[in-house]
Amino acid sequence: MKICSYCGKENGDAMLFCTGCGTTLSVPDETNPAPEKQSNVLGARSATIILLVFLIAQIFFGAMLAMIVASGIHTPNQQWDSQVPTVMFLTTVLAGVAMVYVSIVMIPGHLKDTRPSGAAWILGRPANIAKALVIGLVVAIFAHVANKAMGAHISRHGSSTLARIFTENPTQKLWYIGGILLAPLPEELLFRGILYGGYQKSFGSVCATITTTVIFLLFHLPKVIYSLPSIAGIIGLGLVALWSRLHFKAIGPAVALHFGYNAVLVIFAFSETWR
Repeated sequence: MKICSYCGKENGDAMLFCTGCGTTLSVPDETNPAPEKQSNVLGARSATIILLVFLIAQIFFGAMLAMIVASGIHTPNQQWDSQVPTVMFLTTVLAGVAMVYVSIVMIPGHLKDTRPSGAAWILGRPANIAKALVIGLVVAIFAHVANKAMGAHISRHGSSTLARIFTENPTQKLWYIGGILLAPLPEELLFRGILYGGYQKSFGSVCATITTTVIFLLFHLPKVIYSLPSIAGIIGLGLVALWSRLHFKAIGPAVALHFGYNAVLVIFAFSETWR
């Protein structure tokens, strides 16, 4: 159905001119727009697909890079350990690129939507970014102090991995630090952007908050499983980053908050090597 923009008369879809006034019918009827394709809607389905793409990309690129590195190693033990930070850094970069590309292809119209049901992929105001960065620093310091106060034992294979790598592989410090400080960008774009927006639209705010926080925890569980206070820290980080994304209506502050949190982890890891 075409509606004449001049006289308002309804005309058939095949009509080129209004039967009432003769005006050219070049504008289609916008009262009943075509429904958006399911593949272009940000919901639980599309958000989960993008999550799986990110995880599969990490596994694929990690395995490929590990095979490339292993093929050139003749004495595996020490030489492989020295290459782990490089592999982790490149895997994070490549998986993040894959996630962003798929998001742009699947849900381009929702990426800059700042509503809770959108991805909110915008930088945000500099003042809000600065505030979120400070919040991230404070949360990380509080988590570290609480960890020490509770007398949590940190295994050599647990959170102290940072300090161990800084001590045993000094030439790889920059690669490892780069990976830690780069991780907040793809993780926030995914967890507080795509996942929360999609799940919030499909299931509501409470379910979306719980689901994305649990997935975020599971994603980091291998790194914090040896320290229960660290698990609480990851949950706290996820919730505060989500608050930042919703409060400032942008993903930029959430990235800054996560960056500040990770930066404090790096600083404390370095402090362990100075003792």
